[in-house]
Amino acid sequence: FPYKNKISILRSLKSEAYKKWRAGAPVNLVINKKTAIHNSPVLADVTRMYLLAGDVVSQSEVEAGWLSVIYKTSKGKEVRGWIQCENADGC
Repeated sequence: FPYKNKISILRSLKSEAYKKWRAGAPVNLVINKKTAIHNSPVLADVTRMYLLAGDVVSQSEVEAGWLSVIYKTSKGKEVRGWIQCENADGC
């Protein structure tokens, strides 16, 4: 769980990314380091795919420190999966 105390929870609830997500608006996040993509929000369910620092993803769901994201490759292919929240800005 990414929140250590009440202050960190309140800070996240005031973030622009949370406000956009709550309103149903698209939320785009930038990946901040090489990040493995998972099939589900479980560490053991890792795929062979990964994102690199600077990649931009669209957030579709949030679950206990995990983000369900959609990444569009340069060839237009959509890659869907879960990443750990700490690996994207605005989280």
